[in-house]
Amino acid sequence: MRNTVTNDEQRLIEGSYFSVQGQYEKAVESLVLLVNLNPDDPDAQYELALAYLDAGNPGNAEKYLRQVLKLNPFSTPAYSYLVRVLARRNENAEALEVYRQAATRGLQTPSLHWGLGLALLGQGKVNEARQEFSYLQESGKMYQNIGRLYLARTAIYEGKLASAAEQLKAGIRWDQTQISKSAGLLRRYLLARVFVERGMIAPARRELELILTAGEPEALQAEDLRRAGTLYALIGDPKSAESVLHKLELLGLNFPTSFNKSCFHDLAGEIALAQGRLTQAVELFSAAVTEYPRFASHEGLARAYQAQHDWDRAAAGWRQVIEDRGEILQDSFPADWVVAHLQLARVYRVHDLTKARSEYEEFLRIWQNADDLAVRQQALHEWQEMTSKN
Repeated sequence: MRNTVTNDEQRLIEGSYFSVQGQYEKAVESLVLLVNLNPDDPDAQYELALAYLDAGNPGNAEKYLRQVLKLNPFSTPAYSYLVRVLARRNENAEALEVYRQAATRGLQTPSLHWGLGLALLGQGKVNEARQEFSYLQESGKMYQNIGRLYLARTAIYEGKLASAAEQLKAGIRWDQTQISKSAGLLRRYLLARVFVERGMIAPARRELELILTAGEPEALQAEDLRRAGTLYALIGDPKSAESVLHKLELLGLNFPTSFNKSCFHDLAGEIALAQGRLTQAVELFSAAVTEYPRFASHEGLARAYQAQHDWDRAAAGWRQVIEDRGEILQDSFPADWVVAHLQLARVYRVHDLTKARSEYEEFLRIWQNADDLAVRQQALHEWQEMTSKN
């Protein structure tokens, strides 16, 4: 085949192949060569930006998306991705400015509203974010799924888990009419998390079982397995978590990518943490960060340090989780970001009551209209107990 294509086409084909295989670092290498050969090609710059994003490097993704817009100021896809990348990096004011620049150029697409909604949510403007996600939901079949998902995630961010559960169930029913399974797997995971947060372990287990059976044999990816296994560990079922870890191990043998290795280390760390093997948990989460740094590993480290009563490292860990806000809101369970404030408050309570009070109040402010959840009740009790002593 290489005798029938140009060098440029070869690099693009290689980059696409490696991306599909999850070998994001190799995709970046191929596309860097392509960009070096064609520095004025906006399409090459765009593909490289997406490869960097897949590789967990949103900083370089932003750099090359901006380069695309220098070469082609009317690239709607580049604007759309750039808004989302900026929101992911917590550069929400800049994300709004980029959205306005696109609108000034007459560029409008539902994907721009997706990024706008994420930036607004990142600023805590929940009602405005919800409007953007509602717009997405009404923008045709292609974007309906995204809109549904982020409306549910917005409810989760607010602590309105009963509402989120109903939205997720409706989304799952809609997913069952579609060919792709990935959205359904994600929604079932979010629903399982909602059930766990509400103390409903049996229905959470049912969702996890459906994830693991519905995704076989080809649909389950490393992240699906990591999520399911982590939730098993969190509900005190290390045996099931270890079974999922074995699946991750096999996947990693077939596709030994940094991302897959990170997922394996993360889940192994969760199992170690659940079993009280705290030093090993720290080592495993640290290995995951080295392979592919992201929120799941940072949160695992924070919880492990907290369990060790290593208060300085625990505080630094929870501050890092709070810094991961954009990633959590886009890709994870948004309540985790809110609860990170509570966990940081508990760590600060050991040695800095002023900072602890501030974090408790931030948690309670965000969840002032949340459901009557056990975690909120406990936080309110802790805050009242602390303030009554001063």
